[in-house]
Amino acid sequence: LTLSQTNFYNINLTGFGGRLNNSARTVYGSITLAGTMTDGTNATTLAATSGTQSITSSGVTWGGPITQSGVGGTVQFADAFTMPAGRTYTHSNGTIDFNSKTVSMGIYSSSNSNTRVLNNTGGSGTLELTTTSTASAFDMATSTNATVNLTGFTIKIDGSTTNQRTFAGGGKTFGNLWFTNATASGLITISGSNTFSDIKCLDTNTQTFRFTAGTTQHVTTFTVAGTAGQEIRIDSNSTSSHALVKDGGGTISCDYLLIRHSVATPSGTWYAGANSINGQAIATAGSGWNFTVPPSSTAIKALIGLSYASTKAVMGLAIASMKQFTGL
Repeated sequence: LTLSQTNFYNINLTGFGGRLNNSARTVYGSITLAGTMTDGTNATTLAATSGTQSITSSGVTWGGPITQSGVGGTVQFADAFTMPAGRTYTHSNGTIDFNSKTVSMGIYSSSNSNTRVLNNTGGSGTLELTTTSTASAFDMATSTNATVNLTGFTIKIDGSTTNQRTFAGGGKTFGNLWFTNATASGLITISGSNTFSDIKCLDTNTQTFRFTAGTTQHVTTFTVAGTAGQEIRIDSNSTSSHALVKDGGGTISCDYLLIRHSVATPSGTWYAGANSINGQAIATAGSGWNFTVPPSSTAIKALIGLSYASTKAVMGLAIASMKQFTGL
C-alpha cells in the first residue's frame, strides 16, 4: 500500500495485511497498525498540538525514525512498541507518555531547550535503548525546560557491542537505569549529575561504568557485581574524580569491582566487597569505598548487647554511625 498524501489526521490500518510504503508522513492524530502488516522505512512526524496521539503497534516493528514536534500535544503508547536499533526517536516538543509499556528504540534524543515532558502513566514499564553504535543512547544533555516524571520506570541500555554508549541525563531525576551487554568489555558513560532509584548491571562479564568527572550521581540502590576475573569497572572519564551518593539509608553491597577515581558517600555506606580491586592509586583520587563485605546487624547487636532502639538511646548514634564507630 502506497499513501499518496503526506499529512494525516488519523491512520487506522486494522485488517491490512501488506506492506505500507510511503514518503515521509506527518500525523496529527492516532495511529493503529495491524498485526499482519509490515511498516515502511520512511520518517514519521507526530505533530499534534493538543490532546493525545495514541500509538498502537499491534506487535509490528515501526520501520522509520520518528520526530515528535507538536507543541502542547501528547504521544502515548497504547501497547508495546519497537523500533530497530538503527532508528532514533527525536523528542523536540510536547509530552511523551510511556504508559507503563515496554518501548524499544535505538536512540532517544531530546537535547534541546523546548518545553517537553517525559511521563509514565501507571508506574511501571521499560524504555529499551538498543543502539550498538558509539552514541548517546539516551540524550538529554541539554535538559532546559524538560520535566521528567518517570517514577517506577526503567531505562535499559541494551545490545551487544564494545562501543561506548552514553546516558546523558542532564541533571534530572529518573527511575532505574539498567545496563546489559552480552559482549565483554562494554562501556557505558553516564553524564550529568543525576538521581536514580537504582543503577544496575545485568551482566557479570567485564563491563565499565564511566562517570563524567566532576559530576555527582544520587542513588537509592547500586546493584553492580562482577565475577572472578570479570570485574565490573567503576571509573571517571579522566583522572579527576566523580561522586556517588547513597540516598535513603542502608548500605551498598557489591563485589568483584575495579574502582578508580570514585568518591562514595556517606561514609560507612559503600562496600565494594572482599574480592574487589582498589585502583584508586592516590588518596585524593577517590575515597569512601570499603573493600570488605558490609557488617551484619547481628554483629553490631552482639557487640553492644542491646536492641537497635536501646543502642541508639544509649550511644546517641544512628545505625550507620554505629557501624562506623564500632568498625563493623
